[in-house]
Amino acid sequence: MQYTVKSGNQFYEETKKFSLESNSGNEQSEESHAHFHPEDGINVHLMKEYNNNSKRLKLIAHVTKDGSPFSNTNVHFEIWSSDNNKHLMSIKVNEKEEGEYVGESDTSIEKGTYTVYIQVENGSETELIIQKIDVP
Repeated sequence: MQYTVKSGNQFYEETKKFSLESNSGNEQSEESHAHFHPEDGINVHLMKEYNNNSKRLKLIAHVTKDGSPFSNTNVHFEIWSSDNNKHLMSIKVNEKEEGEYVGESDTSIEKGTYTVYIQVENGSETELIIQKIDVP
């Protein structure tokens, strides 16, 4: 199984690849750094909407693979506090349009900086994208 983690101040600034393989009980891991090219592989563009009245956060992920919308895949959002690295909530995500995945928090979320873990799964392929967001 292969995980790709994208993080940094610029969403596509850094890519770290971790490959875990099981050979007769031995696990191997490797890490490499490279700039992410949005047209290659799986790309996630994350947008947020915050409702000041309800204090609910809505996340919209546009997922593409090799430049085309990536449909019929599992997408998950996990919200963590950036201040104390505490897991706050999981957000249920539904595909609204081809390659567009939307989820809204069930509970209120206060203003601050948060880390969003976006997991994209399709068969044996898994991408984990990490992005910081500010809630105004």
